[in-house]
Amino acid sequence: KENKIIGIIGVGRNITDLKKTEFALRESEESIQKQNIELIKLNSDKDRFISILAHDLKNPFNNIRGLLKLIQENLSSYDVIELKNIIDMIHESVEKYHNLLEDILHWARTQSGNFSIEGEKLLFIKICNEVIENLQAMATQKDISIKLEAKDSDTVFTDKNILTTILRNLISNSIKFTNQGGHIHISLEQNNFNSIITVSDNGIGISPERLETLFEISQVHSTPGTEKENGTGLGLMICKEL
Repeated sequence: KENKIIGIIGVGRNITDLKKTEFALRESEESIQKQNIELIKLNSDKDRFISILAHDLKNPFNNIRGLLKLIQENLSSYDVIELKNIIDMIHESVEKYHNLLEDILHWARTQSGNFSIEGEKLLFIKICNEVIENLQAMATQKDISIKLEAKDSDTVFTDKNILTTILRNLISNSIKFTNQGGHIHISLEQNNFNSIITVSDNGIGISPERLETLFEISQVHSTPGTEKENGTGLGLMICKEL
């Protein structure tokens, strides 16, 4: 009236159902995106798993077969020393790839959720020395010294298989990426709440670019060691999972 507003007529509409539908659609889209990411990861895991089985396990078993065939065909011509050398080579290969199989099974179980933990009080120095003893031949070949700093009475509460697997992977990695004549230091520090185990070395380390993708399964690949040693690239990922 006279160009002045004297009232407002409004139309109200209940959009609760519409908002619920929008929210449900948004949740559905997010769920689909998560499922897609999971599927991509599962495919990467599967491809990596097949790659390990096809390459990393097939080749060493071919080597073992070849050595056994040598013994089979030339048994009568070998002396005791020659025979022992070949058997030692077979034993070393079997131990190495038994550990690899254990790692793959550990990793597969952590991915499937079918993984049990049995905590117990363990003498750290005893477990660690057992791992070092199994890896000593590798260290000796490269003249690498391993120093363990812990008290005989120090205990840790953990799962024995998990502790052994992590120590084996970390120490063997240190050996792999340390040059001839290098050294590895293993230590245990404890307070009222935690046990902190450190494995350090004076090796070549990890490049910043590699660090960014270190725990992405689709990017995992084996980096040759200082003496061109091969591996699966799964070691540190397994340590992180465990």
